[in-house]
Amino acid sequence: MRRSIRVAVLVVVLFTLLGPPALGGPAEAPRVHLTLPVAAKILGGGTGAKIQIRGICTAGAEVLEAFVTIDQDGFTSQMGAIPLVCDGASHRWRVPIRAGDQPFHPGLATASGYALVLDPGSGETAEDSPFVVVNLVG
Repeated sequence: MRRSIRVAVLVVVLFTLLGPPALGGPAEAPRVHLTLPVAAKILGGGTGAKIQIRGICTAGAEVLEAFVTIDQDGFTSQMGAIPLVCDGASHRWRVPIRAGDQPFHPGLATASGYALVLDPGSGETAEDSPFVVVNLVG
């Protein structure tokens, strides 16, 4: 009985001096991750391509930017918009990309993705920018 009273007094003293414990701790910073494939399909005689992308970001985060480009022979494509959804689940999309000044042709190229998300509560941001060599196939 005395031990129970001592513990209760100690808890009251600690709450008085330190305050109640934090519930859940500090908010976690947002996260985002893109995965690019090693191959993409050429469309329309080289006027475009389609690339399959996976993405995941922290539930509740807001997407500020999300796109992918393909560079081949020194020419950069237009940006293909990634319809990134921040719900904490992994998603997969086939993103169309229009060629830039030169049409795509079968062979090696590089794909670059970029995603930027914001935690609206904390104002913190997170980004990912993967870069891979891809094989463009007809």
